[in-house]
Amino acid sequence: MKTETAAIVIASLAFVGCGGNPAPDASELGVPGQPVYANQARSDADLANAEPPPPVPGDPAPVKPAPATRSLFDGQDDSEIVAGLTSILKSFQGEMQKAPASLEELVKFGFLDAVPKAPEGKQYVINSESLEVSLKTL
Repeated sequence: MKTETAAIVIASLAFVGCGGNPAPDASELGVPGQPVYANQARSDADLANAEPPPPVPGDPAPVKPAPATRSLFDGQDDSEIVAGLTSILKSFQGEMQKAPASLEELVKFGFLDAVPKAPEGKQYVINSESLEVSLKTL
């Protein structure tokens, strides 16, 4: 009887002692005072203001891409540029579910490196109904 009682007490203590541990503190990871949660949601503002992680010893230094020295549309005639811009415009609309207000918006969201220079006396315009780019005489 004493053996059974002792076994029950030991089993009970084992179950009670198996309580969950609190969330680990980020100080264990080098960020004191910030709890770490595996599924912690982050807002766009958090991601935009986030600093890159510190370099890991032994990892090579990150390589910055060289600045662009030529445009995506260098060497193309006006009709090829208009066709390329229209294709990019349609890609934007497919991903963003809206037409851009301007070609500058394509640059802002990374669909285009820079707005190509229009020929003298003309400008590129977006027809948001047909999702096409055209050249308009000023």
